[in-house]
Parts: sequence; C-alpha cells; structure tokens
Amino acid sequence: MLAMFGLYPYFLELLIDIIRTVKNYTVSFDESLNQINQKKQMDMIVRLWDHEVNKVTDKYFNSEFLGHATATDLLIHFKSGLALLNQNDLAQVSMDGLNVNWKFYRDLFQERRGEELPDLLNIGSCGLHIVHGSFQQGARESGREIANILRSLWQIFHDVPARKERFNSDYRH
Repeated sequence: MLAMFGLYPYFLELLIDIIRTVKNYTVSFDESLNQINQKKQMDMIVRLWDHEVNKVTDKYFNSEFLGHATATDLLIHFKSGLALLNQNDLAQVSMDGLNVNWKFYRDLFQERRGEELPDLLNIGSCGLHIVHGSFQQGARESGREIANILRSLWQIFHDVPARKERFNSDYRH
C-alpha cells in the first residue's frame, strides 16, 4: 500500500517532468494476463532521450486493466493511460502484431488526424526490430565492414571495464 499510494505518485510526477522536457517520446505497450486479478493488463513503456544520463531510456509509465479487449477498448485505455502526457509529442507507438492492435493503430491514426495532432511514425508493429533490421540492411549495402567494426568496439568495451568507465565518464562531460 505504501508503494502504491505513497511512493508511486511521487515517482510518476518525476517521470512526467522528465517526459515534458523532451520534444518527442515513443510508447510501447503489451497486453498480458495479470496473475493476481486474472484480468488482461496493458503495460505502457515510454522511450525517450533522458538528458540526465545523456542516452535513450525506457521507463515504465502505466498499466491499464482490460477485460476482453477490442480495438476500441484498447484505444480508450491507451488514451486514458497516457492522459497526463502531451499527445503532440508522441512520435511512435510500438506493439505486438496482433490484428486487433493494427485496428487499434488505424483508429488511433484517424483520431489523431481528427484532433489535428501530428501523425505518428509508422515503422511497423515493433519499432526496435524494424529499425534494427533497417540498420543491418544499410550496413550491408554500404559495402563497408560496419558489423565487424561494431563487434570489435563491443569487444573492447566488454572485456576492459576501465575503457567502458572512461568512455562513459568522458561522454557525460
């Protein structure tokens, strides 16, 4: 109870303050069964550039409890779950690829158009996988050994913690 009613509102307000400082953020959601109350639950994660740590971060934002959910139900709960955020700054929505989610996405797109909100980037259902695949294809098409260079860099930082620490401390200043 202390975490839910005492700490949660404080940390939520801190997170909202962080989100308000960025120009764009993305939201990922996934529906799963909540084992305790046996209801479907939509968990929402916000991805943004965090100026405090100077990198992209993912932060849990909210959960909405659903029953059997249609695309209309998902849209209602999605909007309710993000009601505290500026919808003009929402850049992209990631989700799993179920047909009901694509209907939700089309409905969200149409509703945003009607409210004269900016269009969302449509890079597929899972932004991370699509962007990763695009990057890999671009790296192959460049004709350079980008994958080998990146693997070598990973090896340098993975095997020598002092280099990683030095890189992170230099990068933050």
